[in-house]
Amino acid sequence: MTYGSRDLPYDPPPPLDPVTGEPDELQFGGVAEIAAMLGVPRSTVSMWDSRRGTNGYPEPVARLTMGPVYDLAAVRAWHEGKGAQS
Repeated sequence: MTYGSRDLPYDPPPPLDPVTGEPDELQFGGVAEIAAMLGVPRSTVSMWDSRRGTNGYPEPVARLTMGPVYDLAAVRAWHEGKGAQS
């Protein structure tokens, strides 16, 4: 892993869930994380977001300069519920 001009010999460990002690999964993400999670192009995720009012796509929990931030569990549940076919 590279930080600035220095290479570090290790990757930091993932954060641990305080209840289970297991590695904590990412709970929030943007368009790129959703695309990777669902195996679709980023343009597809952006299209779902643009049609949010008609297809039930989850509302973002925040909007940053880089774009909307979503609860990944809500997006996964929407996708598994066939919302993506809307």
